Amino acid sequence: MKNIYLCILLLCYFGFAFSQNGLEDIIVEKYYISNAADSIGSIGNLPSGSVTYRIFVDMLPGYKFQAAYGVAGHELRLSTTTSFFNNEDRGGTTATYSKLNARNNTVMLDSWFSVGGACTGNFGILKSEDHVAAGGATVINNSVPPILQNADPTAGIPLTVQDGLFAGAPLAVTFVGINSAALSPFNATSQLGNLLTITDGSWASLSGSTGPIPATNRVLIAQITTDGVFHYELNIQIGTPSGGTENYVSRDPVSNEILFPTLMGTIGGSNIPPQVNITAPANGATFITGAVVAISANAADVDGSIASVEFFVDGISVGIDNSIPFNGNYTSATGSHTLTAVATDNNGAQTTSSTITINVSNNPPPSVNITSPGNGAAFITGSIIPITANASDNGSIASVEFFVDGISIGIDNSSPYSVNYTGVLGSHSLTAIAIDNLGAQSTSLVITIIVGNNPPPTINIASPSAGSLFIAPAIVTITANAS
Repeated sequence: MKNIYLCILLLCYFGFAFSQNGLEDIIVEKYYISNAADSIGSIGNLPSGSVTYRIFVDMLPGYKFQAAYGVAGHELRLSTTTSFFNNEDRGGTTATYSKLNARNNTVMLDSWFSVGGACTGNFGILKSEDHVAAGGATVINNSVPPILQNADPTAGIPLTVQDGLFAGAPLAVTFVGINSAALSPFNATSQLGNLLTITDGSWASLSGSTGPIPATNRVLIAQITTDGVFHYELNIQIGTPSGGTENYVSRDPVSNEILFPTLMGTIGGSNIPPQVNITAPANGATFITGAVVAISANAADVDGSIASVEFFVDGISVGIDNSIPFNGNYTSATGSHTLTAVATDNNGAQTTSSTITINVSNNPPPSVNITSPGNGAAFITGSIIPITANASDNGSIASVEFFVDGISIGIDNSSPYSVNYTGVLGSHSLTAIAIDNLGAQSTSLVITIIVGNNPPPTINIASPSAGSLFIAPAIVTITANAS
């Protein structure tokens, strides 16, 4: 059985500033494809056609791999549709077998975790780099008859030519918060399980690991063998040359986390294309020219994840969204338009949604009329004259501005629309201009008012009449008319 060293540590996030992201790529190398001879010669159940994958973290020079982790909201997930192969001779949860033992049966195809090493005293490197690395002789299998001889071209360079081993002293793996039950699909019992899921732990390099070839700085972090469809979702923490950290996640980044699409992938079998449909706007919806049309879509991928959704209007891209909810905006132009969305999954397969049609027409101007005062109304110089108006629009009214003889006397932004005017002597024309939410405007019909000076009143004595005679003592009643 494999020795598992557990260290109960917290995986910490640090908010150091950085000018350039240190993670360049996640490389999944197809290391070897097993054949019938390998299946017969294996110690452990190795189905013919099983594929061995190696996962490398590719960083800029000077950066260090620190951990592959899973936390709440960022699951780390390794799964296969069948099961993982584990060699029952020298296999382990980490690559601790010797290079000498790597020559025996199918030890080299074991599934394990790493922070750089591929066996004791050897780093793992890409087979394509092996010929320039001068890292030691290629392993020659000692089985009778020899196995691991398959030269399937889809696996690249055969192991008999370049084995991806580089002499050196790789650091040890530390498992943080991962118990033996979670690691059981990768212990020394072959074909025991098909899933590793981590939401509170990691496998880590406590001192930080760099690649054995400084110029490329690629660190091997896992080797997986399976005859099924392999799916991975990783989250990576690396150290910067200045002593800070950078955290890369496969989905839904928050705070200083960096979304890195190649941290998620599905390999093997036939990739099933994603599904996508536009949820808004509705088919046949109408809009006003210049309005911002919000476009949204649902997208899903049954055998992987959605890398992006791109939105098109009349075949022209108007935006890309890489995370749920998938949204885009279109500033509408007059006419009938077709909307589509294209979803791309983590393996590059694409699906185009059904077409949605929208219709866009010019914005009709608002209507406005002055309701008070009435046309021809008369007022006295200096009096306060309330002017009111009604305004309406198929959208909304942004403002109503009032004018006397073409000069603005005030703006009202909410109904009821009104201003006051202090009357000045003379005849005056009143108008109101309404502006809607899209900038269209209309001017009301002209209302004319008359403002005059205040004339004195008229008065005359109605009785008694001029020259009337009275006998004293008499009560004389005097009456007058005034207007």
